[in-house]
Parts: sequence; C-alpha cells; structure tokens
Amino acid sequence: ATAAPLMVRDAIVMVEGGLQADDGGAFRLVARRITPIDEAIERHARLLRLEVTADATLAGRLRAALEPALRGATPVRIGWHGAAASAEIEFDERLRVAVRPNLIERLEALPGVLAVRLVLTRPIPPEPERATWRGPPRQVAGL
Repeated sequence: ATAAPLMVRDAIVMVEGGLQADDGGAFRLVARRITPIDEAIERHARLLRLEVTADATLAGRLRAALEPALRGATPVRIGWHGAAASAEIEFDERLRVAVRPNLIERLEALPGVLAVRLVLTRPIPPEPERATWRGPPRQVAGL
C-alpha cells in the first residue's frame, strides 16, 4: 500500500524483490521495496567520474555545476586530458556530491566535458530463509 503513490505511468523506479512461481507455472514479481529512481541513484552511487579536456575556463564551470550538489556522499574523480599531458584527480571528502539526475544533465551539457560516468553498487539482497533439517524425531527415555 505504501508503494502505490510511486506506481504511476512513466515513473522510473527501482524494485527490490524476487519472482515467485504459482501452481500454474506463471511468475509474478513480489516487491520488497520500491524506490524512486532519484533516491536509488543517490543511495547506490559510489563514484562520479568525469572525463574532460584541459581548458582554462572549464574549472570555474565545473565548480558552478557541482556546487549545488556538494556535501553529499559520492566521491568525484576527474580525468583531465590535454595535448601534452593527462592527469587524474580525486576530490577530497569536502567535495563529495549528492548525485541526482539534474546534476548529471548539468555536467553533460558543459562544453569540454567528454563523458560523465556514474559507478553504482548493487543492492545487497537479504539472506534467503533456509530450512534447517534437524534429523528424525527421537524418543526420549522415560516418556
């Protein structure tokens, strides 16, 4: 019942759960959790990686694009590519971001940004319930 507001036409959601077969062999999806895609991306983002061309004006544009998302949990790594050299830079903890689709769109729109890649982790599935066989029942002496 709590997931009903999320189940609207054209909404993108992440469903955690599994498939169950009924007696007729048909499958149905049994959802344990339904999460809006924005929340799922933010929760599972592990690294935001940018590939950029070395341009003197790009640093200011990058900062302006990243600033609204600062104070998040996702590290940012930038690959700078110039004519004479390349470098890889990972920002420290103070410059981590909250990853939302509008951030990715802002970064992709910047001149000089060659690629924006987001590394996500998989949700960790719960441990399956396991039946434990304890052996056949035993007779207790004296009963």
